[in-house]
Formats: sequence, C-alpha cells, structure tokens
Amino acid sequence: MLKNGEIIKGPFGPEIVEIKHCEQIDDGLYLVESIGRQTNRYYDRYLEQYQLEKHLEFCS
Repeated sequence: MLKNGEIIKGPFGPEIVEIKHCEQIDDGLYLVESIGRQTNRYYDRYLEQYQLEKHLEFCS
C-alpha cells in the first residue's frame, strides 16, 4: 500500500503527485488522496489493488 509522503507518477492525474492519504475501503479497493507537485492540485481517486500494483512509478 502507498504511504503518506511518497512521490509517485501514476493514475492519479496528469502530473507527479505526493501521497497524502491512502485507505483501504473495501476488499481490493483503495481511496488515494494526493497533491500535484507542480500545481498543488488535489486529487482523490478510487483505485483497485491491481491498479496500485501495475501502474505506479515511484519518483523518490
């Protein structure tokens, strides 16, 4: 699972983001809240486990 403060590129928006909160809300479903590093835009996404495992690129 993602940790607060991690810097990643993935299915969260059009930019690199910093994870602010990641919570499992159901079996295999996560709420991920993040902030864009360039724009400070807030993103919240519901992602399934396979999306977290397959589509992330860690930048830090």
